[in-house]
Amino acid sequence: VTCYHAHEINQIMPISVSTATGLGTFFVNGGTVQNSGFEVGINLTPVRTGNFTWNMNINWSKNMQKVISLYNNQPTYVVANYQNSVRLVAEPGKPYQLQGTRYTYNSNGQRLIDDNGYPVLDPNVYSDLGTPNPDWIGGINNSFKYKNLSLSFLVDMRHGGKVYSLDMDYGSFSGLYPRTAGKNNLGNPVRGFLSQGSGYLYEGVRASDGKPNTTLVDESGLYTGNWTFGSLSGAESHQEFVYDASFIKLREVSLTYSLPNKIFEKVSNFIKGVDVALTGRNLWIIHKNLPYSDPEQGQASGNASMGFQNGAYPTVRVIGALLKVKF
Repeated sequence: VTCYHAHEINQIMPISVSTATGLGTFFVNGGTVQNSGFEVGINLTPVRTGNFTWNMNINWSKNMQKVISLYNNQPTYVVANYQNSVRLVAEPGKPYQLQGTRYTYNSNGQRLIDDNGYPVLDPNVYSDLGTPNPDWIGGINNSFKYKNLSLSFLVDMRHGGKVYSLDMDYGSFSGLYPRTAGKNNLGNPVRGFLSQGSGYLYEGVRASDGKPNTTLVDESGLYTGNWTFGSLSGAESHQEFVYDASFIKLREVSLTYSLPNKIFEKVSNFIKGVDVALTGRNLWIIHKNLPYSDPEQGQASGNASMGFQNGAYPTVRVIGALLKVKF
């Protein structure tokens, strides 16, 4: 078990200044970020017999981030500006936050809908949408060995954290997904004439009287050019496309056969053994909450892609063969 409590101080950060100075920004040492948490590692051997062994390696960690202060007591520092007016910010007293538009709700947590059938948006264009930091991460590696044959597999998991999907936002706007091009609550095509029972029903209660919304809205860009899905249209908020970034993955699998030592008796001075293995990586996403994409597929590396998914490629499964000769 490892526990830690660390402060990162005097970080290098750009500060915007008036261009009348001849500069757009200048760099300073400022800001303190606190990271605290603990890591747990366990090695177990549940079964050991003459020919068979089962080993387990379990790890689990939790990190709690909090911004302590910013340069010159600034209330907010923008870590990264993402496409479509979503941003990642640092604010004292909080972990890093995704910010963008969000819906409004009544005291019972029900989304408010206006008299025209559209969600009521919060007027604040930069509301907190959640932190991209996970609540915890962990992994379990199992290794089985029977005589000369061994099998191992690693399952990785992440719980919590938020990710904004630009792909889901733009794809909804363009009519690429079932929610924008499928059928509505009446069983009719979403994109069609309201007079024929088409349209989309936003779940929630009317802001005017608190009754359940029953008004269908026209989503038929094919007929009217009235695209209302997605935050681009202004009818939906960025919050609509923020997802839980949790996942469980079969990260690695390895099947290894060690050739019998008697094969190398005549050359034992040179060759001590030979292993032949088949390996695989990223073979299966067992569980995820982000539609159509791998939650780990970000925009870039580092802070510039925390909690932002854009143009994700399909996850690559890597399968290989290994020949290891021991001298």
